[in-house]
Amino acid sequence: MASNIHGIEPAAKRAKVGDGDEDEVQAPLHLLDSNPDRPLYFLTRARGIHPRFNNNGRSVSLAEILSPLLGDLQSSVQFNYLVEMDWLLKQYPAVFRNRPLLIVHGERDRAARLQLQTAARACGNDKVELMTARIDIPYGTHHTKMMMLLYSEGMRVVIHTANLIERDWDCKTQAVWVSPLFTKSAATRDDSAATPAPRMSEFAADLLAYLNAYGAAGTKCLDPWKKAITEHDMSTAKVKIVASVPGRHTGALRSKWGHPRLGELLSKGCTVPSGWPVIGQFSSIGSLGASAKNWLSGEWLTSLASSSKAGSGLSSGLSGNTPLQLVFPNVDTVRNSLEGYSAGGSLPYSAANAAKQPWLQSYLHTWKSDSQGRSRASPHIKTYTRMSVNGKRLGWLLLTSANLSKAAWGSFEKKNQQIFIRSYEMGVLFLPQSFGVQSFAVASSGSGSADSSTATPAAASAAAAAYQDVKVHLPYDVPLTPYRASDKPWTWDSCHMASDSHGRTWEPR
Repeated sequence: MASNIHGIEPAAKRAKVGDGDEDEVQAPLHLLDSNPDRPLYFLTRARGIHPRFNNNGRSVSLAEILSPLLGDLQSSVQFNYLVEMDWLLKQYPAVFRNRPLLIVHGERDRAARLQLQTAARACGNDKVELMTARIDIPYGTHHTKMMMLLYSEGMRVVIHTANLIERDWDCKTQAVWVSPLFTKSAATRDDSAATPAPRMSEFAADLLAYLNAYGAAGTKCLDPWKKAITEHDMSTAKVKIVASVPGRHTGALRSKWGHPRLGELLSKGCTVPSGWPVIGQFSSIGSLGASAKNWLSGEWLTSLASSSKAGSGLSSGLSGNTPLQLVFPNVDTVRNSLEGYSAGGSLPYSAANAAKQPWLQSYLHTWKSDSQGRSRASPHIKTYTRMSVNGKRLGWLLLTSANLSKAAWGSFEKKNQQIFIRSYEMGVLFLPQSFGVQSFAVASSGSGSADSSTATPAAASAAAAAYQDVKVHLPYDVPLTPYRASDKPWTWDSCHMASDSHGRTWEPR
């Protein structure tokens, strides 16, 4: 037998991790709503890491998400950026592969769209439908990563960070939020006209607003899904939707999308001490301006530093006193990853942008995930949070498709009266108050006590009692690892000549 010199688990040993055959995929009992230890979100299984990190009840494969154990699937819709049709269909159990499937994508190139259509026909499922999201703005993308699964028993929504391609679910670090099973509302189940229609939950209303933002292009394809949203009770979702849609948004829509949306949610439902840093972790960096004040430490950080209460050391959306820490792989992290330099193809940061914004280096921390066994599993995950100074508490957590770019989050225009967004994005915000607590405990750091820099002894004691049972496993290690003076952020269009974990160099064309 050939030796496994790169530390990647041989394919023969990973059959149960999920290759689309329902006889080999592990029964995803940890995904069931009845699981008392169900985490707030899951990481994807990663081939090549120690098995205990794949089998700890906090990891999941796409095939497990689509398992018959979670429901009798009638139809599904996949929103994504990149799609490998044949691989995707193999992740569905055989019994579901001929069920209606809608794929919402953003391919504007005619040849690429034709290739998708050809692949759909070749897969043998004549019920695959393709919808191209309309994007009229240059450099905009359909970057949302979401699926809606309609069962005979109800409906689920899944929001995640992975493209629908094999390599994204293989050796990378990704994240997945799986909703509870939403059952049909009483008014839908009861044909009697006397049964009043229930008030739509905030989650359902925001999801419906996002689908409506596709406009006329999505009317025919998405109407059945809009109807399904109105027919199901989604009040059990404890998360808030934070999405982006292309356009120049004014008035009430100015705070509906992008970073203003996050800022508004935080200002209404989250109280965070001003000294707690904002931590952003992402897999791509855009052009951010000649200095941090142009956007990053200005409007963007102001939104992420928002809090529901001002005074007594608490922030109210003023970023001046809020530290900012950013997590992005350096060159050595990519070189030593399970995929080697190939992982860098999913970490788009151009050398030109890096050269224009050297000031960003002072904010950067490299990817390290020993606590989750994923230091070598390249991060395609995107998370944003506020963490206590001692690293033991979280004020909130956002899981999203949005990278660090103006295209994803938006930028203000017309004296801040208008937000300009280029791309479609989708994320879910975990607010401690939605879970009945004041803040989350960082699981890898233990329960600890309230941050002594801002809390009185009485407040610390009360807070510890309130949130000791609501723990979050961060995807990266804390404390963070700052870049050394010699470290450089990964740039995907630069030559990297030191041999990687597979003995290769990186010489982009």
